[in-house]
Amino acid sequence: MSGVAQVDPGFDQLEKRMDIADAVKAIAAQNPKFAQAIVLKEYYGLSVADIAQKLNDTKRNIYYYLDQAKKIGKQYKRDNE
Repeated sequence: MSGVAQVDPGFDQLEKRMDIADAVKAIAAQNPKFAQAIVLKEYYGLSVADIAQKLNDTKRNIYYYLDQAKKIGKQYKRDNE
C-alpha cells in the first residue's frame, strides 16, 4: 500500500448528494412548491400530470414550478462552483 490515501468512491456520491440537497434547500427557500415539483419529477419520476394531481395544482403551474426550480438550481450551481 502506498503512502497516498485512497478516497472512498462512495465519498464522491455522498458529496454529490449533499450538493443536491443544498440546491433543493435553495430552491425551497424561494418557493416550496418549486422544490416539491422538482423532487417529484427528478427523484420520483412522476409525470407533470401526476405532480399536478399530487399537489392539487394545474399542469401549467407545474411546468412553471419546474422551470423556475431549474433556473434557481443552475444559479445555485454557478454561485457555488
